[in-house]
Amino acid sequence: MTVSTYAKKILDSKQTGLMVEAPPVILAGQGTPAGAIPPFKEAQKGSLYMQTDAADDASHVWQKVDEGGDNSDWSLITEAAVTDLAPSQFVDEARLNYVRSKEFDIDIGAATTADDIVFVAVKPLTVTSIDIIYTEATDGAGAAGANVKVGTTVGGNDIAEAQALEVSKSIGYVKSMTIADGAVAEDELISIRLTGIAATDTGKFVVQIGYMLDDPATA
Repeated sequence: MTVSTYAKKILDSKQTGLMVEAPPVILAGQGTPAGAIPPFKEAQKGSLYMQTDAADDASHVWQKVDEGGDNSDWSLITEAAVTDLAPSQFVDEARLNYVRSKEFDIDIGAATTADDIVFVAVKPLTVTSIDIIYTEATDGAGAAGANVKVGTTVGGNDIAEAQALEVSKSIGYVKSMTIADGAVAEDELISIRLTGIAATDTGKFVVQIGYMLDDPATA
């Protein structure tokens, strides 16, 4: 396929005072993009070029991905690149939801418990991830005496069995919990229980739960 010597702008949104840079454009023409000549050279990154004489059943769309002033500035959007992201992946991402618990303080007293009912499922769902996220650093000793579990009853552990907290963890540290059974039926709750330690060690956290509704039509 020959390199294009001419392309026409079919969509050119003009830059306004609110725009830091000129917006991308859409071009159309014959041949592959010629990055060193107008309008290919002036086009902003993100611009698209429709190659009208590409082979049947092949991709006709190029995107500008660099500003080096040469042909390699333009990348063909190929079928292989699109299928790298399977349709099921897009569906799953659209169905994925997250919810966070209240903030727990680990030094509520040895063997003392604190609970948080995160929500009650209005539709059957599957828990896909459970992460303990530290919002206050833990001391160098003692924190491991506290633990967290997740269940469909208050104090239950059918979703995730007791996970000990960790010492010497900074704010923002994330610890993933092992899911024993992620299935949650309609009208079942998701409850988190902390079993704490004596008031001599610092540390606070929240629990983030990822889940997907089992019926995509209800997502």
